[in-house]
Parts: sequence; structure tokens; C-alpha cells
Amino acid sequence: MRGTLSSLAIIFLGLALTAQAGETVLRGEVFPAAGGDTPQFLVESGVMETDQGRIYFQRFTDRSGRTLAEIDATYRSGRLSLVKFDQHQLRETSTAEIMGGRVVYSHTAEGKTKQSTENISGGLVPAPAIPDLITSNWEELQAGKALEFTIPIPARRQSFTMKMTKTKSMSQSGRLLTEFKMEPANPVFRALGDPHYFVFDNRERTLTEFRGRIVAKSGTPGNWTDFSGRIVYQPAINSKE
Repeated sequence: MRGTLSSLAIIFLGLALTAQAGETVLRGEVFPAAGGDTPQFLVESGVMETDQGRIYFQRFTDRSGRTLAEIDATYRSGRLSLVKFDQHQLRETSTAEIMGGRVVYSHTAEGKTKQSTENISGGLVPAPAIPDLITSNWEELQAGKALEFTIPIPARRQSFTMKMTKTKSMSQSGRLLTEFKMEPANPVFRALGDPHYFVFDNRERTLTEFRGRIVAKSGTPGNWTDFSGRIVYQPAINSKE
């Protein structure tokens, strides 16, 4: 069943990309995972139509509006064609270009570029499109089925198979919510890091909270460290074409 559901997930995501109209934007505040009332970063996630195709995007900024890290995933004719990641704090850029059953990766850091290729047997789901993947497979996940999919990581120049499962349902301020957990399908990789959590409003099927590692860094130039946080999202903003 997991293999079948994984294939369907890619198909349903492509159909959703074709059917959607206009632009949807989620804006949120990023708090330290350890707690605290002061947001460390701001985030904007969404999907928009351009001359190049439909683009899923995610931008992290500091509280003054300066962009720290951003990722764009471009779909053409409902298929993923390019993922671009810019880590401005580290002055690094990465891309993953999908061409003829292969992913061509490129990563530039400290003026040096490394490239590699990877064969793929099915579709890929970039990080900004994961919430759409959840809603496209909502009924199956709510029923307790596991969803496996492959996510490209341009900065690592490789992809990883992930597993998504429902962890719990809950009520908050009169709203019914569902929490989903994403972690590596490989138990060795799973033991090396913490999972990511996505919390959705059941009625609107919109993302309200995310917990896990984010691509923005904390610290100062020359002393950057990884940041695990909790993103609290505002209600989605929709605009028509």
C-alpha cells in the first residue's frame, strides 16, 4: 500500500497544481523550539503563477525584512522542473534541475561549485510543496495510512525518501486540528535527526503550525548555527487571477 500511495501522491499533486488558480500566501512568525514569546524570524510561503510556470516558494527574513534564506520550486505543465535554494547568510546557492529521469544538482559555496547527478524513478516533492501534498492525500493520511515520497535537497546534492504519518487530532480554541509527522523512511537517517511536524486546521485544511529545523541560521557571520523552531502561521491570504 505504501508504494501505491506514494505514486498517487505525485499524481494528485500534479492535478492540484493544474486546478489551482490565483495565489495563496501563508505568513508566519518563527519562534525558538525551546520556547519564548519573541519571534526570531518571519516566513512567507505560497504558490504563484509566472511566465516561467507555477512556483512554490518559501522566504525567511529577519524582523527588519532582510531575506535570510529562500527556496523556489518551479512546475511546468504540472511537473517539477527546477528547485533553487539561496542561503544568503552563508552566501551559498544550490539548484536541482529535473531532466529526463535525472536530477542535476549544483551547489556553490565560497566561490567553488560542485555538481552531481542522480537517477530518479518517480516524481519528486520539493519542501515548499509538502503542505499541498498533505492536503492532496488528506483522507488517506487521516485514515492512518503512511505516505512515502522523495524530497530533493539541493544543498546536499541528493534526495531522501521521507515518510509522512498522522500523529494525533486535537482541539484548540474551538478548532479541530491534526498533526502530521515527517521523518526519513530509512531508520539509519531517522536516528540522526529530529522529525518535522505539520499542524493543519481540519475545516480549512490549511497549515497553522510547523515544528522542526528551518533553513535560516542563528548567530552571527562566521558563527552561524542550525536553528530548530516553531512557525505559527496566520490564516491564508488568497487572490484571484
